[in-house]
Amino acid sequence: MMLHYAKGIVAAGAAVLMFDCCNFGEPILFVIAEGDEITLWDLEIATYHAVPSARKELAVILKVSHMSLYSRPDHLSRAGAAASAFIRTHLVEA
Repeated sequence: MMLHYAKGIVAAGAAVLMFDCCNFGEPILFVIAEGDEITLWDLEIATYHAVPSARKELAVILKVSHMSLYSRPDHLSRAGAAASAFIRTHLVEA
């Protein structure tokens, strides 16, 4: 499973459980592919709900698989749009 972290942004697999709980004051974004056949997206959503932060967002990218995010630029751009909106809201305009 993959965990991508950059200043307050988490695009998460279940490995997010290892994320430093002391940093939950930072904005957190979970990006999940609806049709992910590799990571356990149901656990990712459960992890999202378990994070004790009001500054979190869940972006479920519909009709996308884990691998199509790598092979289809249009799928990656949808995930990128969610991340861009999150960054604009929580890190630029905040």
